[in-house]
Amino acid sequence: MIKEGSWSSADYSEFNNFQGFLAEISNIFSKLSIKNLFKFFINNFFLIPIFLFFCLKNEKKILNIYVPVFIISILFSFLFYNLDFLNALSTRILVRGADVLITVGIFLSAGLLYKNYQNNIFKTIFISFLVYISLVPSVKLLNMAKFNYESKRFFSLTDRFEIYDFLNKNVSDNNVVVSDDPYDWELIPVYTNLDMYYSNIFNSYRDPKIEILRYFDFLNFIGVSYDEFINDFSKIIEIRKKYKENAKKIRNKEVLNYKILNNDEMFKIFLISRNMLGFSMTHGLIFNKFNQKEIKYSKENFEKTLFTEMRKVYNESNPENLLEVDYIVLNKSLKLKNEYQNYFQKVFQNNVKVVYKKN
Repeated sequence: MIKEGSWSSADYSEFNNFQGFLAEISNIFSKLSIKNLFKFFINNFFLIPIFLFFCLKNEKKILNIYVPVFIISILFSFLFYNLDFLNALSTRILVRGADVLITVGIFLSAGLLYKNYQNNIFKTIFISFLVYISLVPSVKLLNMAKFNYESKRFFSLTDRFEIYDFLNKNVSDNNVVVSDDPYDWELIPVYTNLDMYYSNIFNSYRDPKIEILRYFDFLNFIGVSYDEFINDFSKIIEIRKKYKENAKKIRNKEVLNYKILNNDEMFKIFLISRNMLGFSMTHGLIFNKFNQKEIKYSKENFEKTLFTEMRKVYNESNPENLLEVDYIVLNKSLKLKNEYQNYFQKVFQNNVKVVYKKN
């Protein structure tokens, strides 16, 4: 079993010892009941595959492709409703996999029904219905696009893309880069072929401790102490609450704002909590442990446990690890410490950023 690291496995496979594994196995049937069996038999991931099977039974080529989809849908639907095991995996396969494939099956069945039916009135009504259900989401998407454009929700500074353009044209693929800018953490992997020294655990699949340790290497490298870092990070619950409130206002079109958090430092702290420590977007924690210590989503527990363990990780950080990084992207207001200036040379700068290359 994967013990830690992968965000997708964290909910159901953190068995630290054989005793924990046995306890998990012994608890498998705790959800099984007549009520949950009934829920399974009337849920879409059971009923639709059965319906589609009869619709497609004469279409052998399509059915050969779809039988595994039906089996997976029914199997994982049963796991989700009746067993207390692999529920996180079941949910992801159902709502991020089987639903997409089953939807294609529904449209295939609808097309075959139209093709084989002879009644022209029915065909006209059927085509009108298909056009209608296609137009509704299309209009919705166009309205969203209009709103996003007018609110400049996806607006990004030209100066930022000058940096990405320079890196793309002058830097070899898979060179390692580090940046102090939280937007770069998200965009450099998208707009360049470079690798980030610290990154998003949902992409790197590294343990949160490893990811935050790399970030602390960088903070140590530019001379930011743990106390300076925690002064901002200690407000993490309030920052995350503000993020959710602002995101809801933007979604409901109550405000026109392209930034959910106007303060870049607050946004940086939010990204650290989500992308490095694995806090979920809407709920509390994906991981229930950090640095082998149990943590709960509360101000008191963070102050008592999480912040204490993060300090231990900071104390393990080593700024000299950054000497192995190929490029450093810094805001112009930040300067390399004197002891590291001989290791890097400035190769590009614009109005807001400077790019350093390892000598």
